[in-house]
Amino acid sequence: MTDCIELNVTKTVNDDGSATFTLKACPVGYKCLEHVTPDIEIWLHDIIECRASHEGDRVYKDELDKHLNAGTLSSDMTKSSLILNSTVNHSLPENQ
Repeated sequence: MTDCIELNVTKTVNDDGSATFTLKACPVGYKCLEHVTPDIEIWLHDIIECRASHEGDRVYKDELDKHLNAGTLSSDMTKSSLILNSTVNHSLPENQ
């Protein structure tokens, strides 16, 4: 089926460190998404938010463990600050 569906995603990193993503679906892809859900925007939002939240929890745990083990955890470190100061690892886990 992928031979007749074309989806393009573009990313723009904003000055404040956030990012804007644009998704363009061909007519066949859009029609298929309409069959999935009556509200594509909410469905996409929920999928992306859920995945980002799960990854954030994983990164937070890893960073918290790293600082606890190294004795470098300070009272001003928050979940957000630990995630924002983490190193991004672009290698995919074996299960993906």
